Amino acid sequence: MIQLNSVSKYYQMGEVEVRALDDVTLNIAKGQFIAIMGASGSGKSTLMNVLGLLDLPITGEYLLENTDISELADNEVSRIRNQHYGFVFQSYNLFPELTALENVALPLMYAKKPSKERRERAAALLSKVQMDHRMNHFPAQLSGGEQQRVAVARALVNEPSLLLADEPTGNLSSGHEEEIMQLFAALNDEGATIVMVTHSAAVAGYAKDLILISDGRIVSETPITQRFRPVEIANMQGGYLK
Repeated sequence: MIQLNSVSKYYQMGEVEVRALDDVTLNIAKGQFIAIMGASGSGKSTLMNVLGLLDLPITGEYLLENTDISELADNEVSRIRNQHYGFVFQSYNLFPELTALENVALPLMYAKKPSKERRERAAALLSKVQMDHRMNHFPAQLSGGEQQRVAVARALVNEPSLLLADEPTGNLSSGHEEEIMQLFAALNDEGATIVMVTHSAAVAGYAKDLILISDGRIVSETPITQRFRPVEIANMQGGYLK
């Protein structure tokens, strides 16, 4: 599905070159559920931005279904990002003046879908994330877990081939965290491809593969053979997250 070959991303800060990503090679197959962990400043958010086409690498290849992204026009890259990738963020990013239904339907409006189709699709996804009873409520009327469910529904509304989640439970209580991660696990079991950044070993335990990143480099890739094993994951981390 996605292949990164020797991808690097660096920034110039005065006379110092900071390598946010340093010669990263990564393959993401359809149906994978990957958790990315690393210390602050390790490069995991930069990696997510590159994967989501929010940022482009300085060197290396980004292949999507064997097509080199660098050979595509900017408007085509934007179309792929908007129509084929879904994003879930720690801060929900819901519009406070819109209802849950309107927030979920918004990407379909940008895609110029008819009003009836937008409402039907948004309502169906809110039902899927068990929020159909709250579809006419505004974000301020929803708990953190409910807002994140709405955000997940919005990320799915364009039927993305890849769901990217950056600290999706960072602002949630433990109870709401479990709700969201069970939802992610169910989506993956249905075939969704998910890449998630997290600081939490318990959250990472819902994924099927764990990637550890340090100083812009992938230092290990390990299958997670059993969910809900944070101690097992903590043992994999070694010194990289200290």
